[in-house]
Amino acid sequence: MRFGARHVKCWIGLSGVALDENPRARAWGRFFEWPLIMVAIWLPIEWHLEITGRMSREYIAFTDWIVWSFFVLETVVTTAVVDRRLRHLRCNWMNLFIIAVGLPLLWPYTPMAAVLRSLRLLLVVGIIIRFSRTIREILARNKLGYSLVIVAMVIFIAGFIIDALEPQIESPWEGMWWALVTITTVGYGDVVPTTPEGRAFGAVIIVLGVVVFSLVTANISAYLVGREVTEVEEKVEEVKAQVHQRVGTVEKELKEELREEL
Repeated sequence: MRFGARHVKCWIGLSGVALDENPRARAWGRFFEWPLIMVAIWLPIEWHLEITGRMSREYIAFTDWIVWSFFVLETVVTTAVVDRRLRHLRCNWMNLFIIAVGLPLLWPYTPMAAVLRSLRLLLVVGIIIRFSRTIREILARNKLGYSLVIVAMVIFIAGFIIDALEPQIESPWEGMWWALVTITTVGYGDVVPTTPEGRAFGAVIIVLGVVVFSLVTANISAYLVGREVTEVEEKVEEVKAQVHQRVGTVEKELKEELREEL
């Protein structure tokens, strides 16, 4: 199973630092995790603002430079500290592709610039796959807070994407409402995708929602059961302390009575 997941991550070119690398390399890999998650959150927002015309070209160019510079920095640093550099570059070929093709300086002269920006949404899928093992561990360890954060991130990103894909959805907030209703499998029907792109994305959110929300529900149940178990254990410890105290008192009284008789 591990080999299969690792093979998939290597195939998409965003596997990060391998688990069998040296401790320093793994530490740098963990250091870049949260910035990479922020990039995954930002890319759909930037794409949405560009599609809807709510962001100026100057600001788009500025954010493109930031994203591009981050991938350059991550690639240079992690490649410098890993032991098996060729394997690392081979399993992170997407970083090299982004650096080569995604240079913002070339985009004003490329007629495919808009297409390339849209294709960067695929990076979000790749980043999610890259951190799939971490997400599974968080959801499996009954960490309710982290689980809710993951669900909130999915709803947030989905709201921006569906707003850009679906004309009937008038704002990202309405898109987030649709994503929340869809993920929780409530399905009020007040907001319904009608375009082929919106329905395709909705199908992805439905499948994702069934998995994620069921795990979150299990985490909530485990959290509540854990609280009850903790309360019972505290009561048991309290009763044990009272019993020990009572036994000590009785033992002391018996010793005093024996001394008096002797």
